[in-house]
Amino acid sequence: FAVLAWFSTAFAAVAPAPKRVLVYTVSAGYEHAVVQRARPDEPSLVERVLERRARASGWFEVVLSRDAHDFSRESLARFDAVLFYTTGDLPLAPDEQRALFDFVAAGHAFVGVHSATDTFPSVPAYGELVGAREQTACELHAGGLRTLVQVAFQLGVQVLET
Repeated sequence: FAVLAWFSTAFAAVAPAPKRVLVYTVSAGYEHAVVQRARPDEPSLVERVLERRARASGWFEVVLSRDAHDFSRESLARFDAVLFYTTGDLPLAPDEQRALFDFVAAGHAFVGVHSATDTFPSVPAYGELVGAREQTACELHAGGLRTLVQVAFQLGVQVLET
């Protein structure tokens, strides 16, 4: 039993602490059904899935938020990453926006899910952060209707014509 206790203690000392992820699901434009909350204190589908994955993996923990004040420099210092499932011009004050951009510039992770390219359309620095902007799903041109399909890759967005 002593060897098992030592091994458990040694492994615990080597195992990295789970990463902390701030999950922000505010919609200031169209609100996707998967981020809608039935009640303010009840997590959305996306939030519940992220909580389950975090518990199952043990690699990360999530803190769910719809509070713009979580983007102060002091608050962001508690996290390793920020995840956005958002739309529109979010209610972050200019100093909170700057804190987010500085957080990422300092080497912390930013994850933009699905509609994140449709967030902060009036903030050029955000467009540079995500590296893409939402495009119209369909365009009418001389040749007829052209459908644009966006395929997200790890390092950007590629637009394919179909």
